[in-house]
Amino acid sequence: MGLWRSNVVMKNEEMKYTRARHSLLLVVILSIVNLFALVFADMYFLFSSYITLTIGATGGFMYLESGDAILLVVTIILGIISVIPYLVCWIFSKKKVGWLIASLVLFALDTVLLLVGTIAMFDASYILDLVIHILVIVELVVAVRYGLKKRKEQSEEDTLE
Repeated sequence: MGLWRSNVVMKNEEMKYTRARHSLLLVVILSIVNLFALVFADMYFLFSSYITLTIGATGGFMYLESGDAILLVVTIILGIISVIPYLVCWIFSKKKVGWLIASLVLFALDTVLLLVGTIAMFDASYILDLVIHILVIVELVVAVRYGLKKRKEQSEEDTLE
């Protein structure tokens, strides 16, 4: 009975780790979608990187003001570059929890910038963005805790052998 319960708990924790990785991939995908939505349609959806949104909004505004297509290209390139670290973390976090830790740090910094921007602009419309950022951070923290626990258990097994 105890072994079965242990396996169920382990599977549940593995699912949380996988779900956090999926959320990270979703952040990458929706950040790119939002970049294009901001640049071309002046709209965006939730669940993406604030830095990417800021790049898209700034570049879109500058393009509208100047009409210079180079600004549009530079904005899209910079926006895509801004999500590459998350993509790299997602790819390598499957095998190494350290990459998930790096994504947690990056997303926490992104959330701090979102919070500072929200306070600086006195704009309550970003509250839902903040809530979603916090939920992603909580999901990443839970996954990192499991990843570190699993790594510790594996290292203990290796030393026993």
